[in-house]
Amino acid sequence: NYFSEIRLVIQGTGASDQKFISNLFYKKPSEVWINGNRDSNCENTCKCTLPVGRNNMTLRDTYSLTARWMPFKEYNNFDNSYLKPLKNLSLISNASLSYQTTEYLGSAYKTKTTNLPDLIFYLDQVENFWTKNPNLVSGVNLKIKYNLATNNIELSEDKKEASYGSDLRFILFNFLDTNVNYNHQTLQKDDTLVDKRLENYVRDDFTLQSSLNYKNWRFTPKITYIYDRRTQVDNVLVDNVKEIVPSLNIKADFNMPFALRLPFASKDYLATNRVIWNTNISYSRRRSYTVAENRNLFNINTSFDYEISKNIRFTLSGSYEIFDHLYIETQSYSAYSFGSLLTIQF
Repeated sequence: NYFSEIRLVIQGTGASDQKFISNLFYKKPSEVWINGNRDSNCENTCKCTLPVGRNNMTLRDTYSLTARWMPFKEYNNFDNSYLKPLKNLSLISNASLSYQTTEYLGSAYKTKTTNLPDLIFYLDQVENFWTKNPNLVSGVNLKIKYNLATNNIELSEDKKEASYGSDLRFILFNFLDTNVNYNHQTLQKDDTLVDKRLENYVRDDFTLQSSLNYKNWRFTPKITYIYDRRTQVDNVLVDNVKEIVPSLNIKADFNMPFALRLPFASKDYLATNRVIWNTNISYSRRRSYTVAENRNLFNINTSFDYEISKNIRFTLSGSYEIFDHLYIETQSYSAYSFGSLLTIQF
């Protein structure tokens, strides 16, 4: 194996403040021989019923680069203006290139894999663009990402995957911890030998959730929307799924400490009496192009964790599920389960 890494940091002021974190090169050869090795001389030492030869060999060269750029970090005149969030703006880039040659039973395959670009844009304290004393919305963080990956097997297959998404987090009215997330993914797979599209895949998912605290309780409602579409050879539609999943998570965390006097003990035994009660309720409505994927699913599960002391814990758990298939009645069912666990640590 051959491995080398170069770490380089370049710093400047203003728009030239760019940091290259690492540059990586990795080479890994491997090979397997049948009935011996490359230096075997069986003529004088043994009688072989099969010829000595190499079964498979893999050679891989990998190059990777990671860079981070904060263009406005040194702009101190932004501190007292509405442009202050730009000081925290950062752009992270990851890139990789890999060449692989595989030899198996006399046949050679060459593969080229690239991951470029792989970008992450990050910006926090976005609310300071319009106010210095946020009341309605605060703690606004924005992350945007984009990735393009390709994989090419010479004279065989070409695959390209692209994805982008965004993640927005903020606190609404000073008590609603909110998250909005969106992701888009595509996949294209081609047969380069006959110049034909083998597969097309598209996926979109959107999630909105918000959490609020009331005394020792935390409530987190959430809704997720998923869209999947897949076609194969000759643009034949094989899957087209739409799913909506609303859910609610309820969590309680409280303790009631007290001391217990044990017989023949010189001091009290302290019991923390901490209780963590976590319950999740969800309903999934799934509709599809294929008959088998059309169903409704209701699920509720709960766990009651009782910490008697630092080294004794007792957990009760249970779940109930209703699966309702729209077209195949024999696949519909309802199920429940219960469990308990006692943990003693020394």
